[in-house]
Amino acid sequence: MNWFAEACKNDVLLDPFCGSGAIPLQRALHFPTKQIYAFDIESAMIGIVKRKIAQRRSLAGMTNIILKRLDIKNLDLELPAESIDKIVTDPPWGLYENIKMDIVDFYKLAFSKMEKVLKTGGIIVMLVGRQINIEPVLKEFPMLSLVQNFSVLISGKKANIIKLKRQ
Repeated sequence: MNWFAEACKNDVLLDPFCGSGAIPLQRALHFPTKQIYAFDIESAMIGIVKRKIAQRRSLAGMTNIILKRLDIKNLDLELPAESIDKIVTDPPWGLYENIKMDIVDFYKLAFSKMEKVLKTGGIIVMLVGRQINIEPVLKEFPMLSLVQNFSVLISGKKANIIKLKRQ
C-alpha cells in the first residue's frame, strides 16, 4: 500500500487508523519519509506501536514518527489544512469492530476529515471492505478523484484497495 501511494522521501504521511502500526512502520523501514503521523482511537493500539518501535533497533532512533491517540472526528483539529502529502490506511470495515455508526456515515466522516488535511495533488490509499460500494460515497467529495480500485483478498476476506487523488 505504501508503494502504491507513490512514496517519496519528502512525504508527510498519515495513517489515521494505524492499529498495531503495520502501515506506518513498514513505511518507516522501507520508504524514507520526512514525517509520519500514526493515529488511532485506541490507546492500547498506540502502546503496541510504541513497543514495536522500541523493540526494533532500526526504528528506535527514528524521531520522525509521531504517535497519538486521536479520533478521526478531530483530525482537522490536530493537523493543519493541506499539510499531508499521503494518507495510507486500513480503517475499520464495520464487519469486525463496533464503530458505533453506520458504515457509510463513517466513511463520509473519514473522507471529509482526510480531504481537509490532504494537500492538493495528495494521494489516499485505503483498504476497504467490499461490502460497501465506495464510489457513491466518493461522489459527495468532488475534490477526491478515484484513480484506481483493485479487488483483493486479505486473509480470505474480500476487500478493495482504492487510490484517490485530491484535486
